[in-house]
Amino acid sequence: NIFYPPIKTTMEYFMMPSAVLMERAAHATMIEVLRDISKGDKVVVISSVGNNGGDGLCAGRMLKTKGFDVSLVLLGDIKNASKVTKLQYDICKKYDIEISDDINLINSADVLIDAIFGIGLNREITGIYQEAVLAFNSNDHAKKYAIDIPSGVCADDGHIFGIAIKADKTVTFN
Repeated sequence: NIFYPPIKTTMEYFMMPSAVLMERAAHATMIEVLRDISKGDKVVVISSVGNNGGDGLCAGRMLKTKGFDVSLVLLGDIKNASKVTKLQYDICKKYDIEISDDINLINSADVLIDAIFGIGLNREITGIYQEAVLAFNSNDHAKKYAIDIPSGVCADDGHIFGIAIKADKTVTFN
């Protein structure tokens, strides 16, 4: 049997850099999304400036390199981003991927990827984040994915923080 430790243990005990874990999460997301989508599909990734957002930025970049039309909706100020999420943001800029704060892009998507909040969410979703979740859930024709856990769902007990993403698939990895 192979032992897959929790993320904190993976980073602290095994000294696995968070950037490596982010790439693994993004790769798992890309593989799952590629199973369901077609060339020509418009992909919109909704990310925040936390590490789950970095997973989304990275997944968007990977899908862009596979030839998909990808836009990134970034919620929050990149100045407040974690170091590794800022790195993913900078990489996406180098790839000339559209990065915007316009949640109206969600309406044009054929594929939506939720990377707003991950397992660490511990508060009600409000403001622009709530607006993004509402827009995500209102797009009835898109295929919808969440990275790690749908944003708005408490990872500890499953309760909803006021509102939550309604994804067709949730991508997790080990």
